[in-house]
Amino acid sequence: AGFARWLSTMAWQISGFEGTVYPKALAPDLLGKTMAHILVIDDEVQIREVLRTVLERVGYTVSEAGNGNEGLRIYARGGVDLVVTDIIMPEKGGIDTIMDLRRDFPAVKIIAISGGGMCGEVSYLDMAIGVGADRAIGKPFVLDDFLAAVEELIAEQQGVLAQGQRTHA
Repeated sequence: AGFARWLSTMAWQISGFEGTVYPKALAPDLLGKTMAHILVIDDEVQIREVLRTVLERVGYTVSEAGNGNEGLRIYARGGVDLVVTDIIMPEKGGIDTIMDLRRDFPAVKIIAISGGGMCGEVSYLDMAIGVGADRAIGKPFVLDDFLAAVEELIAEQQGVLAQGQRTHA
């Protein structure tokens, strides 16, 4: 019941996005760069659909994966600027996915999302931060808070890329 209520709340929040402007997400880059590409990894189809809808409405390109193994394959192809991953998933969960991403791609920006849960005395979200997630957000969350975290990490990622391009020029 709680999950269904949250999804209906998310749908209501999404409907409020028509005409909403998020300056950094929608402003064209003066150098002609394309919008950021975000990979959403979650085993819940409805969560992926909601996040895709929200992120695309504010100008991002979105890819989806249903588990960590699939997400790692997509990320390895290149072109992804930010990963949003659930923690509890079949095949390969978010904690292992975060550790693999951080090991193989140290500059990756990661947001962990989870409906809660504990591993011993440590919450999954705290554990995600401990293994390398840049942000951890509990479900249910407010879309504006989620988008603020996305925008901040994308800005950091683009700053790192721009800095790297300057040093190699």
